[in-house]
Amino acid sequence: MAIGRVVNRAKPGQSPAKIWGAVIGAAASLYSGYKNRKMAKGQQRKADAAAAAARVRSEEGRKEYMEMQFENPFENISNPYEGMVNPYATMENPWGNQANPFSAVTNPFANMKNAYGDMENTMEDLTVDQKAARFMQEENAKSTANLLNSLKSTAGSTGIASLAQALANQSTNANAKAAANIAAQESANKRAAAAQAAKNQELEAKGSMEVQQAKAKGEFMKQELQGKGQFMADELRGKGQINVDTTMGRGELMVQDMIAKGETNREKLYATGLQYVQDSEASRIRAIYGIGMAEEKAANTAAVTAQSNVNSATADMYKAGGTLLSSVAGSEAGQSWLNSNVFNLGTTKSK
Repeated sequence: MAIGRVVNRAKPGQSPAKIWGAVIGAAASLYSGYKNRKMAKGQQRKADAAAAAARVRSEEGRKEYMEMQFENPFENISNPYEGMVNPYATMENPWGNQANPFSAVTNPFANMKNAYGDMENTMEDLTVDQKAARFMQEENAKSTANLLNSLKSTAGSTGIASLAQALANQSTNANAKAAANIAAQESANKRAAAAQAAKNQELEAKGSMEVQQAKAKGEFMKQELQGKGQFMADELRGKGQINVDTTMGRGELMVQDMIAKGETNREKLYATGLQYVQDSEASRIRAIYGIGMAEEKAANTAAVTAQSNVNSATADMYKAGGTLLSSVAGSEAGQSWLNSNVFNLGTTKSK
């Protein structure tokens, strides 16, 4: 088979002008495809340059972001209650020096004396009433004398002597009676004095007993008051000390509680700061990888799009070229032109 064999001949009566019109149209399409491919190549170069610039900016931003230091804002936070002291540490017992209010109480009966101690015996100095006895003696003497004078004239000497003896005996009896009366008085006086002495002793003993009882009662009252006062003072001091100890203990617990809460809050804030640093580091890593992936994706997308445009333009250009060649080679005039101008073979006819 000779080179330049006509594959598709024009139908009989087909106009050469129509064939060359198709050739010109195909050539225009080829040129348009070439221009589109050139423009797509330019867009591809711009996309590649933009992607490269974006990668440079991304790398610079990534470097700057990586050099950024995240610090714990609570790194040096301290416990505000660390040095807190017990506000009741110096509290004193207001009754610490409470004394016995009855310590100076004395026995009101300590110097009491026996009201009957110096009592005198009022019957001790009683005297005997001798007037009656003397009066009886005088009257008896007068009566005897008168009787003797009246009997002198009538009685003899012997009778007078007998009568005198009788009168003497009578006077002796009367004197004896008077003496007995005096003795009776003296005896009564002694009994009265003895009775009074006994009564005085009884009263003195009773008074002594009353004094002792009063002194004992007074001593008991004094000791009772002093004991009550001592108990009251001890109770006040004890209650005061209990209040002091209780208040100081509560203050100490309050201080310890506040210090512990402060330390807990400090640790929580410090941990929050650490978490902030860790979260910031993690966010930075995620952001950097996210930016990188986004940039790479954008660059890849732009490159793929540009390459697709180039491929599409190239395909259109080749398609237009194929159409042009098909149009030229499909006619005798075209084949002649190709043989003469493209293949330099001259015009040949197929066998």
